[in-house]
Amino acid sequence: MKREIVLFLLFFLLAIGLVFSEQHTEVDNDHKVDAEVMESIDEGEVSVIVVMEDDDSILEEYSVSALSEMDDLEKKKIVVEEHQEKVLDDLDLKKEKKYGILSDADYDFELKRKFSSVNGFSGKVTKEGLEKLKDNPYVKEIYPNRPV
Repeated sequence: MKREIVLFLLFFLLAIGLVFSEQHTEVDNDHKVDAEVMESIDEGEVSVIVVMEDDDSILEEYSVSALSEMDDLEKKKIVVEEHQEKVLDDLDLKKEKKYGILSDADYDFELKRKFSSVNGFSGKVTKEGLEKLKDNPYVKEIYPNRPV
């Protein structure tokens, strides 16, 4: 009888541990997105600026001699370009067809501009695209793109 109770308690504790560990593995990335973007996304596309994390580990792929010939701005541009490609590769971009006409019914992001010395880019994002951006570890923050 005691053995059955002990086994039941162990099983019960194991089940509770699995439930709580599963809840902690899901990361809530809503903190990355400005409240105005979250409110506007239900209306359709939202014009945004995506700011990415600064991570110079990309430069480890380059030789010491190649890096020594570059100034800091050139290194920064390499990091920015590599991060942009990693993030944009995960999105289904709206493609430009012949004669400069944008045409793609199912897309996540319409790219407007890639920044060269600032780690980010701008464009219009859909709800699905916003979810992908939020979950991307290279994305730091997502702001609304407002006229200045």
